[in-house]
Amino acid sequence: MFRTYYYGPRKWDNYLLDIDEDIRNAGDSAQALRRESGDLHASVRGGFEGLRAGMDGLQSGIENLGAEFQLGFSLLADRMDRQISIMADIARKLDGISAALDTPLDKQARELFRIGVDRLRDGLDDRALEAFLRSEEKNDVDFALQLYIGKIYLYGKGTRDLRKATEHLLMAARYAEAKRGRIDDWNRYAGEAYFHAAVAAYVEGDRALGDGSPNDRGPLLKMALGLLGKARSLWPKFLEIAYTEAKCFALLESREGVKECFEFLADRDRRYFLKAAEDRDFDNLRNLVKEVEHETIGKPGPLSQQIVKKLKVAAEALMWARRGIAEGDQDSARLDAAEEKIAAIKKEYESHNGDLVGMDLKLDTEIDSLQRKANVSLAARLHCAQDKMAKNTQREQYLQSQIPLKTSQVNSQSGLKMGCGIAALSYFILGPVILMLLGALWRSLLPNSQSFNSQNFLGVGALVLISVTVTLGVVAAGLSRAKKQAPLRTTIADLEAEVAQCGRDEPALAQEVARSSTELREFTAWRDVTPAVPPRPGDRKVTLSSVGPNIINTIKVIRELTGLELKEAKDLVDGVPSTVLWAVSPATAEEAVSKFRAVGATASIEQMQSRSRTS
Repeated sequence: MFRTYYYGPRKWDNYLLDIDEDIRNAGDSAQALRRESGDLHASVRGGFEGLRAGMDGLQSGIENLGAEFQLGFSLLADRMDRQISIMADIARKLDGISAALDTPLDKQARELFRIGVDRLRDGLDDRALEAFLRSEEKNDVDFALQLYIGKIYLYGKGTRDLRKATEHLLMAARYAEAKRGRIDDWNRYAGEAYFHAAVAAYVEGDRALGDGSPNDRGPLLKMALGLLGKARSLWPKFLEIAYTEAKCFALLESREGVKECFEFLADRDRRYFLKAAEDRDFDNLRNLVKEVEHETIGKPGPLSQQIVKKLKVAAEALMWARRGIAEGDQDSARLDAAEEKIAAIKKEYESHNGDLVGMDLKLDTEIDSLQRKANVSLAARLHCAQDKMAKNTQREQYLQSQIPLKTSQVNSQSGLKMGCGIAALSYFILGPVILMLLGALWRSLLPNSQSFNSQNFLGVGALVLISVTVTLGVVAAGLSRAKKQAPLRTTIADLEAEVAQCGRDEPALAQEVARSSTELREFTAWRDVTPAVPPRPGDRKVTLSSVGPNIINTIKVIRELTGLELKEAKDLVDGVPSTVLWAVSPATAEEAVSKFRAVGATASIEQMQSRSRTS
């Protein structure tokens, strides 16, 4: 993780020579580097990465690097396209800061500043310094300009002048403090200026020792400690300040100072113990550093204890989120990914060599996401159960209302038309036949009758004919009615069966409503007694909703905004919609959305609401 240190009276110059060699070996063509590895190795050079990345890239660059930011003792791989993007942001924001200034001198100063930034981007440190110094002639109270000049004098190639670096860095701190309340993050800029001024004093003390003036080293180290104290009070998040304090205390052989610094770092980023193990500045107090490392493992500090609690909360939040989704739900994959992240954080914590501040932030993000997911999914599950219950009740009522209607339709079916038709048809078709048969029957029954009485015969025939036709009509009417009623009776039977099924389903549905309601209440009760995610500097979160036409460019933007590795950034892209930034300022959120928009992706900004204890 760390670059080899150089020791002896000229260790700083040796390191910078090594930097120059690395730059030459990197090649002259960014395109060639992209074809070979996709990365351009750029020198940090004691925070020069922060200079080249610009004021606005500093927070995402330096703060997130933590222990890996090496005061010029390590190299950081970065991409030239990210650098170009940040440079463009610098010029735009500087225009915004000076928007109210339209005098010719101010315009010339801003133009010269942009020229200097362009030259820095091209690696022309000396020519950049020329442009910055000309800009200073037009506007010498610009804290950003003074900070850049100081850094070039401190870290630049062929421009190093420690005394001038200190002079300009202290002016930068003074002018930044004068902006208190008028610009965002004024304290960070002032803290950074004090920090680099302290680095200049530290390096000057190193050189004094190498030049045979050891008595000058102590006052310079004490001066560095004073500047570092100011830097830490203004910019406490930057842990490299505390580590540099520990280095100065070690060189002054102050055991208490070293112990205090490492006790502070132990509960924030334990990777500094690994860094100190390779740092010759701690040779005389190496056993003390190891003692502090072992003691803090056995006696975890407040942040360590908080992480242990949050790991438990995260596991419980994951359990609640899983209870809210059905088996095979598409959200299962996301919960599996969240479980892997939590397991990775736990493993990193148990290794006792991790970034505790980073773990704490990651856990806050996961807990907040899982709690929201659990709340939404459990509420949706209850709503679904209630909806099923309501639909079942509505259907049962509807079916019951249809049964009387169908019954009345059954009763209204008479078959009279069919009966009358059959009777009439029988009368006209069967009438003559019946009369002929009756005549034959009459003669056979009364062979000795003296005469055929037609009146009697007709009366009997008519009676028989009417009886037959009426009978046939009644039978036909009955058959017709039965035929018409059959489908209606079947429908009624089906309705009654469905009503019965609704009745049988009702207890199970009611039980599901009760279970879902109980789960939601239990989750709410658990959430309300769970420590809330602490407030962060901002109250906005940025959610990526669509990737856009070029997934590669979208991944680059995510990495630029978050500092994530390639795989983690790709996971966010694959899991859209996904939260990219959490608890950031409105300005940062707007800037992130603009960067996504520039590559064709779509992102939205949401205001994070504080969790209510009465919800």
